[in-house]
Amino acid sequence: MAEYLTHTTKHNDRWDLIALEYYGDPLFIQPLLRANTEHASKCLLEAGLKLKIPLFEQAKIAPVKPEIVEWR
Repeated sequence: MAEYLTHTTKHNDRWDLIALEYYGDPLFIQPLLRANTEHASKCLLEAGLKLKIPLFEQAKIAPVKPEIVEWR
């Protein structure tokens, strides 16, 4: 079973900024999108959302190529 942190969004948070904050790289958004499918289609996130932040080994994260991110 995966372990998660909880992130409460601020007005106009973005997936890339959250990935940078938790994973140190703005391209590591795939785990965030998979864990938060109900909000994955949004580019800008409204304040007060409770997002799951998956915890895993850094070596298992694969960066997303910008051209395949649907919301851009």
